[in-house]
Amino acid sequence: MFTSRYCSAICLTMLSFVLAIALAVPAIAQDGPVTLRFSPPAGEVLKYHMSSSRAMNFSGMDLTFISGHDVEMTLEETLTDTAGATTSRVALTWTKSTSTMMRSGDLQEWEDPVKPQGRTVKVIVTPRGEVEEVIGSILGIPKGRPLEQYVDVWFIHLPEDAVQKGSTWTVDLDESEGEGDEASSTKGSIVYELKKLGEKKGIRVAEVEGKGTVDIVRAGPPYFEGKAEVKIKAAIAVDGGYIVEMSHTVDTKGKMISQDPATGKEQEHDFAQSESIEIKLEK
Repeated sequence: MFTSRYCSAICLTMLSFVLAIALAVPAIAQDGPVTLRFSPPAGEVLKYHMSSSRAMNFSGMDLTFISGHDVEMTLEETLTDTAGATTSRVALTWTKSTSTMMRSGDLQEWEDPVKPQGRTVKVIVTPRGEVEEVIGSILGIPKGRPLEQYVDVWFIHLPEDAVQKGSTWTVDLDESEGEGDEASSTKGSIVYELKKLGEKKGIRVAEVEGKGTVDIVRAGPPYFEGKAEVKIKAAIAVDGGYIVEMSHTVDTKGKMISQDPATGKEQEHDFAQSESIEIKLEK
């Protein structure tokens, strides 16, 4: 039978062991501060699955377009300009893509005009997650700004300064092209907040939420004017600034004006669209 003295000695030994383990393991759930910068791990392939759904109602007809993509991201090179600023050149490769369509609840054959499967583009990304340039092409997406917008969803715009739980930062959107009747614009802002620090898939992450409203004008034809409500939830790797998990929804409502091909008269229609995207790191 153990004496009380032996029990006390064993308890003290166990307590010292537990404390040693606790001190050796970094605190995952601390409140920060942390500095988030996009710099994915060299020599590692980040494998993702993306699922997206775009539901719209136009002239009383419900359409839903559903797609899935397997995408690999790899860091190719860290670039440094003459002023000493760095950017990352990453390769995005679409290894698999699928698409289906629902028309008023019925499954329909549909072939997505955008065909990324088998394609690789090189993306120059700033430390704050801003896409500077896209090199390469994807069938169905015009080069330039449309291609940049297509890949932008794979990157979160990160804060300039160190952040902690409760910190916020704002990303302004202000893009315009064309003049007069041919002018198109996207203007608004998204406010991000760091909700907490934690862990997902064994990776220390910053869990953030973003919300914003965007005014949209599209010259057409058809002409469109409306508003979009944006909501984003993301888990971002603290070391590397890349997405571990993300859900992104955009609800758009407005008016679409087209010309009747038979009479030449303008027709105005209510337009509503809800788009959701989910991205998960599979490693």
